[in-house]
Amino acid sequence: MQKKLQSLVATQFEAAGFKTDAKNIRTASGVQGIRKVAISVIKRCMKADPTGFGNDIRNLSVEGESNNG
Repeated sequence: MQKKLQSLVATQFEAAGFKTDAKNIRTASGVQGIRKVAISVIKRCMKADPTGFGNDIRNLSVEGESNNG
């Protein structure tokens, strides 16, 4: 199941033009490898739109901390 999902996500990334990310998704092994790729993509999105997407992620982080503590 996990490999099928990885392949599906990688195909979508390729179609969007993110060939390096697609390769990294396909070759990621285990949860740790997939998490590393996901964090890389999120960081890139935050840099591309720091006032929009970046603030949304920061707000989610703060909200998560307040709900967990």
